[in-house]
Amino acid sequence: WDKTQQRLIATDRVWVPPTEFRSYAPFGQINLALFDKVVRLAGGIRYEDVQIKIDDYTTLASANHVQVTGGSPQFSDTLLNGGVIIEPVPGLRAYASYAEGYTVPDVGRITRAVNRPGVNIGSFLDIRPIVSNNREIGVEVKRGPLDATATYFWSSSKNGKLLVARPDGIFDVQRQKVSIKGLELNLGVRLPIDGLR
Repeated sequence: WDKTQQRLIATDRVWVPPTEFRSYAPFGQINLALFDKVVRLAGGIRYEDVQIKIDDYTTLASANHVQVTGGSPQFSDTLLNGGVIIEPVPGLRAYASYAEGYTVPDVGRITRAVNRPGVNIGSFLDIRPIVSNNREIGVEVKRGPLDATATYFWSSSKNGKLLVARPDGIFDVQRQKVSIKGLELNLGVRLPIDGLR
């Protein structure tokens, strides 16, 4: 449970309206080792339930001084994760994983930037949670002095969050599809000199 608001120091005007945030997230996770731990499996499920409560408020003049109708939107989703690690010989591993992420965007940035009349927080789409699909595959080698990893990851969200700077230096939230892809390579060698890598 979280209660927050943001006021301007000089004038005590409310910039971010008083907001109550409540979240439940019960989960279960299992791990299983097979073939003398050559293969390891993991999987889980999590249920997310979020409610955001905001009373009626008026935005500042910089956002057109509009009246916003409050509300208590509630969001819920069931999220899955799973992974496998294969270690055919000690110190050599290959793995793959999938996980669904669930976060709430910066509600304060969104509510303070409402600049058009007729917005009702109870049905305002911009405060919907961000559900992401995260995938990763990789290889690890930790044998002798060698410590190396190669990982490829990709993540996508249909209703992601992007911070966009305005000319006055304030960042607004823009909701749009987001896709992130990356490759990470690491190579380390432990040398016979103590403390040097």
